[in-house]
Order: sequence, then structure tokens, then C-alpha cells
Amino acid sequence: MTNALFRRITTEFYYSLPDEQRQQPNLQFNCSNAFIQMFRERTHFSRRRTHTKRRPEPDENEILQFQRCVRQIFNTVPPDHIVNCDETFWKPVNVSLYTWASTNSDGITIDPRENEKKGFTSLAVIRSDGGKLPLLHIASGSSLRCEANWFGPGRHVQCQGPNQPIPNPLQHQRGFCTAATILQNSKTDHSPKGWTDQTVWDHLLELVRINIPLLDHTELQDPRNKIYLFADAYPVHHSDASKAHAAQLNIELVKIPGGTTDQFQPLDCRIFGQLKTHARSYFNAKVSDYIMNHIEEIEATEEGQIPRLSAEFPETSYKETSALLDILWENLNTSQIIDAWKTAFLDNYVQHNPNFENLNLQNLNPEILNPENAEEWGEDEEEDNSD
Repeated sequence: MTNALFRRITTEFYYSLPDEQRQQPNLQFNCSNAFIQMFRERTHFSRRRTHTKRRPEPDENEILQFQRCVRQIFNTVPPDHIVNCDETFWKPVNVSLYTWASTNSDGITIDPRENEKKGFTSLAVIRSDGGKLPLLHIASGSSLRCEANWFGPGRHVQCQGPNQPIPNPLQHQRGFCTAATILQNSKTDHSPKGWTDQTVWDHLLELVRINIPLLDHTELQDPRNKIYLFADAYPVHHSDASKAHAAQLNIELVKIPGGTTDQFQPLDCRIFGQLKTHARSYFNAKVSDYIMNHIEEIEATEEGQIPRLSAEFPETSYKETSALLDILWENLNTSQIIDAWKTAFLDNYVQHNPNFENLNLQNLNPEILNPENAEEWGEDEEEDNSD
């Protein structure tokens, strides 16, 4: 139970009541933070944080060397040839680092019936000019069949088939396309454990190369065609095999120092948190709708008993979850992506190098986004960084 979920359920319940059942019929109830705090105190609940893995201690020398590399790249390379790639783990349920727990309780537990490993990994790539590449979803299995079962057919990363229409899970939400179906631009791949292995990473490098075409009348290995790809210190990203394959594609892999991805990884700084906030809103809506559709059953429960409805909450399939992610990804605009690069590199470079010379970050938008629910957005960024 999170504040956002409580607010959604409580607000919908209030406006479902007949006027005669409301103590203040004309009240424009919005379930404010003060109301939530008062409710938690009255029911002896508090908002608690679960534990996450500790980050490795960053190496200061490695950071300084990395920053010199950043300066050189941004001062000499076109923005559309500078990219960031990162994995994000998507769960078909609403799981947060924060939950409600009884006040003064010793431990915090999330529903043990949910498998914490249930979900899938997606690889995302953004360019420093504000562009983005198709997502790459990874299924767990040993054949193309598992990709079709998980995400739908015909989108394997090495195939150039037509886009597939899919049901639009956000067609009734403001700010999104209202069509019943949309075209799915993402690609799919598979590995035995559903993680990024050497084969998947090689395919990703090829996807990057295909989506950043060569300059006219030039060869692949022309220095002007070199792509600089920022990736975290996950071993597969910088293995000898990865470096060799990247060199064949004229891609240079730039390692982000361990323990610093929350600072120097654009996708972690701005993008993933915002995507997960929208997804959380979608999952909260499904839970709230379920509760409202079963409100009579809940109210009929004998006093002192807890309605046993949680096991029947509607599940979200991988296909629906991946479709949701695809839509949110397509709705990311150029200024949001550029702002992520600015936050990751320009701001941090100034912080660590007081005497720096201005970087040539073209088209950077100085505006900082203000999401509607900054608290939940920050939690999602923190959760993704701890994966």
C-alpha cells in the first residue's frame, strides 16, 4: 500500500457515494497529504521504506578519468552519435520501495505471494540530441517462440518485419493516444535467464548501428561515423567480446564508473523514474477499479474479518505490460531526453570541476521537469538504481 494507491482508492470511493451519505455534500475532496497523514495516525500505520542493496563505493580516480573522457567526447562528437544504454526491470505488478506498515513494527514485508523475480528486462537507448531508439525486450527461454509468447510475434531484433498493432492500455487516460490499437515499435530477444547476455548485447550493438546511419559517401570505419555508447559497469557491457564486436561496428564503449549510475547515467537520472511513475498510476487504477467493482462484497464482510480479495486482483500479462512500456516510451519527447543528459553530465561535471570550460552540449534545455507526483517519481528512480 502506497500513498498514491490509497489516494486513488479513497477518492474514487468518496465520489461513488450518494450525496446523502456524504457529511459535506459539496466538498471537493482530493485526499490531500494531510488527510493521508491523519488517516495513518488514526489507524496506527506509518510509511516505511524497504531495504535495498548498497552501492559499491565509487573510485575517485576513475571518476576523474571518466569526466575527462566526457569532456573530450561532448566537445568533438555530434550529439546524434553519443548514446546511453541501460537495462530496466519491469514488473507486471505495482511494487514500491515504500509501503504502509503498522507503527513500531519490527519488520516490513511485501506480499510474499508475489514472485520478486516476476517481470522482464528491457534495454533502452537514448541519444544526446534528444532522440531515442526502439526498446529491446528480453524473454526468458531458448527460442523465438518464447519471445512471441511473452511479447507477441514478429519483432525479433534481427528481423525487419512490419510493426504489430496491439491493444492500447492507455486509451482512456488523458494525454495519451485514444485509439483502440497502436503500432508496436519495440524489438524482442531472448536469453536462458531473461537477462542481458553476450548474444543479446551484440544484437543491441547492431540495433544501435542500424539506427544511426553512416554519413553520405563514407565507409563504416570512417572516424566521423563512430558512435560513443555510455553503459554501466555490468561485465557483459565491456567484455573483450563486446569490445571486439563494437569495434567492428565502429562503436566505442564508454564505461560509467561503478556506484555512480545515479549521477552519470541519463536513463537513470530522469527517464526510468518517470516511466515507472506512469506505469504505477496504471497499475493503481486497475487495483482501484477492482475494489470498486467488488465494494459490496467488501462491505458485507463480517466485522473483525479482512476481505480476502488480494489473491483475486487482476493480473497484468507481459504482453500488456510491454505494450504499456512501449506507449510510455513513444510519448517521451526530445526535451525530456535532453534534460536527462543535462542532469547526468552537465550539472555533475560542473559540480566536480569548478574550473571547467563550457561543454558543447548542443540543444540542451535548461528547464527541469516538474512531474505531477514528484515524491512517487523519486521513489521510482531510487528503485531502478537499486536493481
